[in-house]
Amino acid sequence: MRGLTPIIPNSIYSGEKMANYLNLLTIQSPIHTYDGFNKLKYNFSAVCTDLVTGNPVILKSGSLSQAMRASSSVSFLLPPVNMDTLTLVDGGLVANIPTAFALMNSDFTIAVNTTSELHSSKELQFPWLVADQIVSIPMKILNEEQVKDANFVIAPRSTKASNDFTNLDSLVKEGYKTTLPLIKKVKEKIDS
Repeated sequence: MRGLTPIIPNSIYSGEKMANYLNLLTIQSPIHTYDGFNKLKYNFSAVCTDLVTGNPVILKSGSLSQAMRASSSVSFLLPPVNMDTLTLVDGGLVANIPTAFALMNSDFTIAVNTTSELHSSKELQFPWLVADQIVSIPMKILNEEQVKDANFVIAPRSTKASNDFTNLDSLVKEGYKTTLPLIKKVKEKIDS
């Protein structure tokens, strides 16, 4: 409530718990960066979406924990992150598989496509699945364009939705199982 006016929150969670966790991880890390994320052991950029304009925003310096938090602000789940004059949310809205941005800092890119398949006609009897399908169709088209820029694409297939993070061990095993037979081809392509 603001006075007597009810205020509807813009997300289910405040995001404070996640922000605190990311702060703790980055503070305790053995490597700190003050003049850019490219000084880390592995070059890092956080892809975000400016919620006001819809433009992609690439964070390459500043607070590492805040950059990670901004790039993971999923609608309704975590609130947007206000950074300077920007209102930032998950970069997946504009670049779900951000190969073009990865290629700005590298010569070779391996993309991992974990997006779910579209729902079947039998599944489209519930309004929330129809709404999900409406968002998923343009995202699928965008994903197909983005993986074209990758030198190599690894696409583990899971029966779980791509936003279901329960039983993480099974997801890791599926990714490992999918990648293992491709390692020789990836090495050959890198060496060539």
